[in-house]
Amino acid sequence: MSRPASLLCLLAVAQLACRPSSTAVRYRLPLAGNAGASACYATCHDVRATRGDDAFLDCFAACPGAELTPGARCDHSSDRDRQPVAVCVTGRSTKTGAGGHAATAIIVVVSILLLVTGFVLTAEAGPSS
Repeated sequence: MSRPASLLCLLAVAQLACRPSSTAVRYRLPLAGNAGASACYATCHDVRATRGDDAFLDCFAACPGAELTPGARCDHSSDRDRQPVAVCVTGRSTKTGAGGHAATAIIVVVSILLLVTGFVLTAEAGPSS
């Protein structure tokens, strides 16, 4: 493998390693019959204005009666996901389950070591004739 090709492979692996994986998550807060839900949702809007979207979603998830459904999206054509029945927000979670980051890190480290080793061996061998 040539030096430019080795460097290109190394950069590609590094880019993949640094990109967080994300999954759609439906955050749904039923309002009907849930006295504290509206006040909690209003508080979360204040949190969003001062601390951003991630803090808003964390706040929203902590509201009483909030439902989180990984892999799902809100269906705003359905009355079930619209006000006055509920507030629904589709967010993205970059969190993984237990061991998710560790397994990814191991794969990335081993891949980088293999690429670097190939690069060094190629550089030591010099140009082939």
